[in-house]
Amino acid sequence: MKNLTSVIKKSVRDFLSSPFLGMSVLPFIITTMVLFGIFLYLGGEFFQMVMNGGELENMIDPSSHPIIASILAFSFVKWVILTFFYLIGGAFVILVSVMIAVIIIGFFTPRVVKILRERHYPDIELKEGFSIGDIIWHYIKLFAAFAGLTLLCIPLLLLPGVNLLIFNIPFYYLFHNMLVIDVASTINTKEEYKIVKKEAKGELYAATMSFYLLSLIPLVGMIGTIFFVITISHIIFLKTREIRERAKS
Repeated sequence: MKNLTSVIKKSVRDFLSSPFLGMSVLPFIITTMVLFGIFLYLGGEFFQMVMNGGELENMIDPSSHPIIASILAFSFVKWVILTFFYLIGGAFVILVSVMIAVIIIGFFTPRVVKILRERHYPDIELKEGFSIGDIIWHYIKLFAAFAGLTLLCIPLLLLPGVNLLIFNIPFYYLFHNMLVIDVASTINTKEEYKIVKKEAKGELYAATMSFYLLSLIPLVGMIGTIFFVITISHIIFLKTREIRERAKS
């Protein structure tokens, strides 16, 4: 992890330089616009109900569900349900904003990688060994796995104290893999990518786990996405140099 520390320091210096600072504003602006559009589209009665404290008992027909209606009549029960709703809802909004930012930054990743190569790794050729079909197929599998993990985690959301942790598992899986494949597909061949994933696994997971936890802080995920890509790029560049030097000898 000593190598990761030096990578983080180098990434901070890069992030605070031009043009990365200017580039980091774009995911924030675009993500904010997308989220605003979603909330505007989904607005109306649902969000009005939330703002009014969620009149839960009015959503249940007492004649059809007398037991549920009577349970919801208790203030404590309503408080527990609404607290759960706000916690999960707030976490979901943050996670969705981070995922949107990561998707958006994917369009800027080739530019970030090329700048870093010019600055630090002119000896490393960008192979870009993934075709459009390879990328599409990778994302199909990635989102299918994300959907499967989400379905597996849904029943566990009812367990207090565990739900928030479980809720993050599928999102971290998506976050980690999207960052890594976006960078690796710009630098490596498919064979190199497999080796990078295996040999730099510890550093990649340590970095993405730290970034994911930081992303749970509102706005950090949207503003810091460029920094995340810079760091992952340094890790993969260094491992790629090692792989290629080993192949020559």
